[in-house]
Amino acid sequence: MRLNPEVVRGLEAELLRLEAERIKVEATIASIKQLLGQSVPTQPGQGLAMPLAPTGFREGIRAVLRGAGKPLSPKEVTEAIRAKKYPGWDSETLNARVNNDLWKMKETGQLEKDDDGYTLVDEGGTA
Repeated sequence: MRLNPEVVRGLEAELLRLEAERIKVEATIASIKQLLGQSVPTQPGQGLAMPLAPTGFREGIRAVLRGAGKPLSPKEVTEAIRAKKYPGWDSETLNARVNNDLWKMKETGQLEKDDDGYTLVDEGGTA
């Protein structure tokens, strides 16, 4: 079954929103557990916890851009992701994947691009 491109964009946007919400909830739960003196797992798959790596590739791109504080080129984003050594994110096709995802994220309004590179658009719709 082939989905309409508009439906795919809507589903991708909703998935990204839910992934971001999940990260916030997991961080809050981890903070509360820490305050209560309970153990806080750090590995994915050990219950609700702060994962070592972002929950998805695009969330990883957002994390890199969020932490940069300035526009980044696709090459800089790729190098930052490669430097973090997330499991499974070190493939030979990483450059192409980053370029494709940056373009798609720009097309769906998640990123802005200028001559200096890509920047994250906040939840309010501004960079």
